[in-house]
Amino acid sequence: MSKKARKKEELNELLRGILSKKINPDYQRRDEIIFGEAPDRAQFVFHRKFQGLTIEKLEQLLAEDFASLEDFVGESPTIEEFYEFAKKCAKKGFNT
Repeated sequence: MSKKARKKEELNELLRGILSKKINPDYQRRDEIIFGEAPDRAQFVFHRKFQGLTIEKLEQLLAEDFASLEDFVGESPTIEEFYEFAKKCAKKGFNT
């Protein structure tokens, strides 16, 4: 198999995995985990900025299938990479 064909097959396999994932669609529950309440969605259209996501909240989002460790956006690290980094920081006494 040529390098180009192998790369195409790897991409197709990745896409099959992405399309077969079942992500929890309950945005109200997701928002409760992240913000502590289900915010009024009329205040924002497509997204809402947040900060201070704790390791515990991230674990809850993962447990309830709102995200998976393999997820990423663009060139950013995967959720698993963020999660491992946060755990290392916590062990060193940094806020998480």
